[in-house]
Amino acid sequence: MKKLMLLAAVVVLFFSSQGCLVVQKMKFEIDLRNDTAGVATAYAYGIASDAIGNKEYDDDVYLLSDMLTGTGFLEYMENFGRKVIFRELTVDNNLLNGKVVFTFDNIVNVENIIFDGDYYYLTLPPSEVFGETNGLLIQEEDYQRVIWGKEVEKIEFELLNTSPAKLKDMIPEMEKVIKSQKK
Repeated sequence: MKKLMLLAAVVVLFFSSQGCLVVQKMKFEIDLRNDTAGVATAYAYGIASDAIGNKEYDDDVYLLSDMLTGTGFLEYMENFGRKVIFRELTVDNNLLNGKVVFTFDNIVNVENIIFDGDYYYLTLPPSEVFGETNGLLIQEEDYQRVIWGKEVEKIEFELLNTSPAKLKDMIPEMEKVIKSQKK
């Protein structure tokens, strides 16, 4: 089953556990300060769990709680060259959504985007589904690639999860965590 993970894939990274967290859509907005450094915002829309047991579900709840309030997520991100400056979970239109803003010194630390001096490239397998992007999408049999020219100041792209899965709602558990953070 195809899943989108926030940054290491977040990305995933952003939500990586035993692979039980599922995101309907990931959106990245990358503001470049120079050719390779900047600030990135990763949005995860429709976060749910496809855990088959209670332990896996509890692990997913723990991971999301840590993403919101813990230090493990911060350390994980830092290990991949990302310094988190903002993070949140919200419930909108009955969907659990996440947002992480981080700085980076090398664009390759954001979803393995490559800068060759003239162009930025993001290459993914054909099984991934791109949504909207402000770059040029090229689809080949063995890969797909989005290309942005070096003059770009903001890189934007979306990844969509189109695989059906039996999902468990995480909103009730995460609303407790969100409320406790606001106190």
